[in-house]
Amino acid sequence: MAFHRDGTMASLATLDEIRSQCEKLDGLPREWWKAIDSHIERYTSPQDVEGWLLTENPRQVLAYEIVIGKNFNSASFSAFPGLLTGAGLTLTFVAILLALYGVHYDKTNTVDPISGIDTLINGLSGKFLSSIVALLLSIEFTLYEKSRVRGLRNRYEQMIAVVSEAVPYLSQSRVLLASLAM
Repeated sequence: MAFHRDGTMASLATLDEIRSQCEKLDGLPREWWKAIDSHIERYTSPQDVEGWLLTENPRQVLAYEIVIGKNFNSASFSAFPGLLTGAGLTLTFVAILLALYGVHYDKTNTVDPISGIDTLINGLSGKFLSSIVALLLSIEFTLYEKSRVRGLRNRYEQMIAVVSEAVPYLSQSRVLLASLAM
């Protein structure tokens, strides 16, 4: 059966302490606790040991998509590096386009018919700077995003572990098997 590590279920005193602490929660953590609490039931084992258990797996009650997915806009986070890169490239091409306006062809000047090309070429390194900065920022943001998502996943796993340790889960099939074994 799915009990605490020491083989026991949650006692009523333990459950009352957990409930009193969770009543102090606000916002989403309070909603998550209410979802968990709605699946806690009293159970008497075939050996007449009474305790409190979860009737649903904590991962189903507090699914990752509900806890994290609804409260963390991963689509915006994922799109941001592309937006940074696109902005950098746009700025680069706008700067090159503006520099090209300074390039002129004068067919009457046979010695130096093209003017302004030196300004265009001399400024190219600066014009590409915006792309380089945007690419570096998008790489840095991607690394930051990955660490944040990994941190959210780790905290979610810790929360599930704490819930599972505090109030163990006992599936309906285990209850049925235990009652048949009597």
